[in-house]
Amino acid sequence: MFWKNSRSLILAATMAASLAAPAFAEEATPAYLVAQLNITDLQTYMQDYGMPVFPQLIAAGGEVLVATPEAQVLEGSTDATWSVVVRFPDMDALNGWYSSEEYQAVAPRRRELTEGNQSFLIAAPQFEGLPG
Repeated sequence: MFWKNSRSLILAATMAASLAAPAFAEEATPAYLVAQLNITDLQTYMQDYGMPVFPQLIAAGGEVLVATPEAQVLEGSTDATWSVVVRFPDMDALNGWYSSEEYQAVAPRRRELTEGNQSFLIAAPQFEGLPG
């Protein structure tokens, strides 16, 4: 039941993020936040972490591309129950959001509600081609 309600909420937040995100500058290289999380209590996670973070992502120029418990593992294994991909205008915007006082105030709650040895966040610039 919670997933159906939160799915609508996530869809609305994602649509709002897409509309509110500033256009990416042509000279900037977009950056991506990729998260695979093993969440211990999805309802509390969404309430205490997800809801405060969505507006922060939007304010930082982030666009949520993926937010789902339904990611399919094609190779390897994971116990992740939630997958997220967020595009930022560049690495500076991503790092600015991550290191902000606002995000760091809620980040401990994410850590409390996920199994750390089975969860990760990575930041990476968009592929620009092979050197040389």
